[in-house]
Amino acid sequence: MNFKCRLLTTAFVLPVTGWLALTPSLAFDLTGEADDVTVTDTLTVSAPRDDDDNFITQANNILIDGTPTTESAALLINSDDADVVIDGVITIRSRDADDEPVTLIDAFGLKITGDDDGRSIRLKSGARIYIIEGVSSDNTRGPDYDADDDGFADNDSDEDGISEGSPALDGNSWRVGLWKIGEMSNDIIGEAGSSIVVYGNGVGGQHAAGVVISDLNLNGNLDLSTSIKMYGDETRGVDILSQITGYYRQRGAIDVRGADGIGINIGAPIGGSLMIEGLVNATGYSSIPPGTSGGPTEGGEDQDDANEFDATRRSANPNERRQSEAAVKLGANISGGLIIGGFVNTFKTKDERDSLAVISERRTDDDDSNDDVTELKIAPYHFDQNRAGGILTSYGEREATLLITADLATARMTTPIYITARPNFFIRTAF
Repeated sequence: MNFKCRLLTTAFVLPVTGWLALTPSLAFDLTGEADDVTVTDTLTVSAPRDDDDNFITQANNILIDGTPTTESAALLINSDDADVVIDGVITIRSRDADDEPVTLIDAFGLKITGDDDGRSIRLKSGARIYIIEGVSSDNTRGPDYDADDDGFADNDSDEDGISEGSPALDGNSWRVGLWKIGEMSNDIIGEAGSSIVVYGNGVGGQHAAGVVISDLNLNGNLDLSTSIKMYGDETRGVDILSQITGYYRQRGAIDVRGADGIGINIGAPIGGSLMIEGLVNATGYSSIPPGTSGGPTEGGEDQDDANEFDATRRSANPNERRQSEAAVKLGANISGGLIIGGFVNTFKTKDERDSLAVISERRTDDDDSNDDVTELKIAPYHFDQNRAGGILTSYGEREATLLITADLATARMTTPIYITARPNFFIRTAF
């Protein structure tokens, strides 16, 4: 990754109005192209269209040393009708290009606020959002760093090659890769190849997270083939805190490392289905046994204590075996059900066959334009043809893989659960 392509040397805040007038639409494109400028402080997409209706902005990448100036955000979107396409890199980091420390506390890669009049957000395959404790994604300076070059990480007190405690630096901060606060009526889409990486320990209810949907509703779908990695305690891969009226599909892998972490947290209703079609992992363990699918390493030769720790291992360094909360936590209703990979329907009724035929016809109409069929796909079985497998994993003695905290007994949660892949997990409920 080249951070220095046409790097601006001064920090600034850029509004949309009057920066670049190129095509007749209001839009922002983070292109990843070296010919475009690299922005070094908050870029704000907020201005209305002018009388000629012809403003557009674009940039190569966004690279910010320390906490961004405006609302702690690298890219702040409060225009109600902007079409935003991210195909470049957004980096917020705690050290500058000379490896000197800078102040990084709260940080938000992409923050969406204000009213909605048809705006849209898409992370394309080249999109990267990094909130890093260090210089770059491959040059971090967290607790795993070996500052004295003795062959062991700074946080490996017993020098056994296993790090201890949080993978993020000491302190608590509010850090989010993509945070939707304002209302939206269009889908939020993350294409395959896009990724979000966040380092930091959350602060109580203010969790560090890859993606957060909060405050006003998302009146559309959340469709993420984006991979998400979280390093720190009290973190969430995806945190749903306000209603999604459509479906939420997670195809990109989610990997959450740190105590009390959750891969996917459902804290508000989803009108459609929650479809998990990739790996979702959450663990507080510092290391994961290679080749395992979850749970502690098996015990002695007689296997009587399989999946248990013997006394010696239980007394081992507890900072290497801390606990996450769950890979997936369901705390609100999901009207279309939880679907973990595979087909919902093996056999279809006539009505279901007719409904699928309408979708196929829309795709292959006379003009061969492969028309959008999103509005026709309203039931879980509509997605069977393009659903991939899903796997949930956790590794600690008390970590749940699927944790249900909603009150099923009083019918406040009507979520059906379709486990149609080949997951290896257990279910823990906490009412």
